[in-house]
Amino acid sequence: MITNYNHGKHYVELLGFVLDNPSLEFYYTENNERKFIKDDLTLKNLLKNSNHVFIEENSGSISGLILLWEARGGDKVREYVKFLVSSETVLSNLLKVFSYTSTKDLYIKIKKDSKYLQTFKNNNFQFKNGRGNEVLLMYKKD
Repeated sequence: MITNYNHGKHYVELLGFVLDNPSLEFYYTENNERKFIKDDLTLKNLLKNSNHVFIEENSGSISGLILLWEARGGDKVREYVKFLVSSETVLSNLLKVFSYTSTKDLYIKIKKDSKYLQTFKNNNFQFKNGRGNEVLLMYKKD
């Protein structure tokens, strides 16, 4: 079941999920430095600066998290999708709900060789730009 994240109800389970599923694609940027979400402090910082946080849970067990994190760079303000999931199916489910509830264009930086790249493309994220081993995808909200 996909639901809005509730800090009081879900935090302990979410922290356990993050610790059990380390990912090089689950990070935020602070002072041009990537902060990987790997402990209580980095998770709290990410959640504090995020909005539209959804989780997929079944019987109290979390299998995925998706959220928007606002990034400012120069004259641009973009909302980036950040996610941590147990499978491509969970990501696809979360993206369907997420893109439906969003009111703005969405962006994600993702590695070119990520197993989740095709899942984003299958959910109407389009190539916007590429640099190094990453691509920038955009979901255009009409």
